[in-house]
Amino acid sequence: MSKAAKLTAMLVTLWLAVAAGAAGEDWTQFRGPGRQNATAETGWLRDWPEEGPPLAWTAEVGSGNGTVAVTTDPALPGGGLAYIQGCLRVADPESAPVGDLRGQEAGELKGKKASNREMLSCVEVSTGKVRWQYELHPQVVISYNSPHATPSIHGARVYGHGQLGVLACVHAAGGEEIWRRNLVEDHGTSVKKYGAAGSPLVTEEIVYVIEGAKAQKAVGVYAFDKDTGSAAWQAVYDIGGQNPHGSPLLATVDGRATILCHLGEAAVGLDPQSGAELWKLDYMEEFPECKGGRVYSSESYPMVMPDGLIVDRIWNDVPAAGQENRSAGSFGRTVGFRVRDGKAEVVWQNTDVSAYFLGNQIWDGHLYCFNNRTTSKAYTWARNRLTCLDLKDGQVRWMSEDWPLPGVKEAAKKWERNHEPTILVADGVMIINDGLELVVARCSPEGCEHLGGFTVRLTAYSSPVLADGRLFVRGGRDLHCYDLRAGAGP
Repeated sequence: MSKAAKLTAMLVTLWLAVAAGAAGEDWTQFRGPGRQNATAETGWLRDWPEEGPPLAWTAEVGSGNGTVAVTTDPALPGGGLAYIQGCLRVADPESAPVGDLRGQEAGELKGKKASNREMLSCVEVSTGKVRWQYELHPQVVISYNSPHATPSIHGARVYGHGQLGVLACVHAAGGEEIWRRNLVEDHGTSVKKYGAAGSPLVTEEIVYVIEGAKAQKAVGVYAFDKDTGSAAWQAVYDIGGQNPHGSPLLATVDGRATILCHLGEAAVGLDPQSGAELWKLDYMEEFPECKGGRVYSSESYPMVMPDGLIVDRIWNDVPAAGQENRSAGSFGRTVGFRVRDGKAEVVWQNTDVSAYFLGNQIWDGHLYCFNNRTTSKAYTWARNRLTCLDLKDGQVRWMSEDWPLPGVKEAAKKWERNHEPTILVADGVMIINDGLELVVARCSPEGCEHLGGFTVRLTAYSSPVLADGRLFVRGGRDLHCYDLRAGAGP
């Protein structure tokens, strides 16, 4: 079987695993199986009391926005363990080694104190005990609650992508280093402002990451041998916008295995083995009205439907008519496109809806998202308006007047609520993190029904993870594990 055929077969297996359903399922990478942010978990407890489901344990793993990667079978190498990246305080910042902070010397990070270590932590799922920690960098500046990446598990190995451009492979069971690459030093990448934020994608042979490139307004996709860390290929593009924070996706596009990437102002499909460009959709050429603004869609990730439709979004600020201030209006939008014979063509676009970060999710032929599109020239946020789009034509089926949903506590002030909600699909319902509450809701093209929820301080951008009946959520510098298995008690 050819390499391309193997990749395609693996993609089919991923789709079948989600569709078939299972009592428990691993969550080994960013957005879980197939990077769909959906799990085939069934039988978990969804009737939560007001104080929440049973809290099994809390582990200190440091600040961060990334989620956990989990393997649940203790008989496997690295099984029964959860992995997460975080920044832990340095006891004595003055005596700690500074290391290479060149990626954080510019802009708003200049002069800030580098008083944290970036660590990859391994936590026992059954007990919450931190088994080992691997240092990605000895001293860093926390930027927007960084680090932002989620590690990936592949077999008996774990791969972490640090905010200063370090890509490391370690043993899953003990944390011993197998190989380590500094992309800033070795490949001329750039990690300004937010730092490197893309989560590594690991296949049978290669690990892929997205990072900014040293050249002005450049972004690159970098591929390495997963066993040795040796460079396989790199594809660098002259693309504007912020440094990229998206993560690559392996998908079948136009009948072939493709590394699918959102690179700020464009979406591209690359050959997994060579990095050769298979197609490209330049959003600034497709939507000239967006030119001249700041592209904030650098953290976007395309989502692929089984029928080949690709759903993506851009969030772009440009001056409104008669205004000099570019923040006076927004031309963000949600886009559906297909690739045929190596050419990407937009099927539909919705200029009224532009989801933010992880607050969007495909389910049963529809897109459910928290619309972050501005509603007036005064830059009034449409934040937290839960929206349903029909993926056949991109039209809005319904849009909530406001979030939270009826039945959820409304005592918190509007600005206390997180404007970057996240959505996880599990067994036909959605688990939503809106920053102050964890909510279970059943959504359909007809509307959305609140099923339960409880108040808990959660981390922005960090999506809940459900694996083997346990719900993992991040709050502050801690990782919380709730037991949703039948029979679970306090």
